[in-house]
Amino acid sequence: MSSESALHRKMYYLDVSLEIPSDPDLKVSPVYLKKNILEAVRSLFGEEGAKSRVDIIKFSPEKRRFVLRCPRNSYVRLRASLTLSTKYEGKTCVYTEDHAVPSKISLPEPEPSPGLLLPNGEINWNCPCLGGMATGPCGLEFREAFSCFHYSTADPKGSDCRVAFETMQSCMSQYPALYESKGMSTDDLDDEIGEEMEQKKQPQEDSDDKRKVVVASQGTAH
Repeated sequence: MSSESALHRKMYYLDVSLEIPSDPDLKVSPVYLKKNILEAVRSLFGEEGAKSRVDIIKFSPEKRRFVLRCPRNSYVRLRASLTLSTKYEGKTCVYTEDHAVPSKISLPEPEPSPGLLLPNGEINWNCPCLGGMATGPCGLEFREAFSCFHYSTADPKGSDCRVAFETMQSCMSQYPALYESKGMSTDDLDDEIGEEMEQKKQPQEDSDDKRKVVVASQGTAH
């Protein structure tokens, strides 16, 4: 079960109506309604109680009826606060709970994250196998070098990317604390990419790419 599904199963939903006998035509907004509810919780349970999460997920201003969502461990406090609350914006009010049930929402399991390559064949720059290199201070240089190698048709593969790799390594040398302390050399990166490809069982061509990128990156270091 995903964490998101588990979260929803721990929530309670309350179907509540608000009555204001002295002013039945008073307009009620979700913002002031939530503010009033949180104040009711605070007055009864203090500041800690007011930290409880309360969401208005449905609201009918004409009927002054709304659906509240709260964590299961806050349900009793919220319900007690609504029952004892007698004021809405200074006017006498009554909260009536029509229905309260645990959440029965069942969310589908999230789809597995793509690997190094997206379904359309493009490079997935958010792949964990890249170790955040695509978004670091040398992210642009890394993307250019890696893209050059990935799409290279030269023989040997990547031999036409020497300048791009040298530019990338020159940039990385300016941030030794970031790249060297984390072991993020181009050789290490090649190993990570290779492991990711093996786990995802990419075609043999991708495995060949992994071996050749090591040669290309090592060549630029000399």
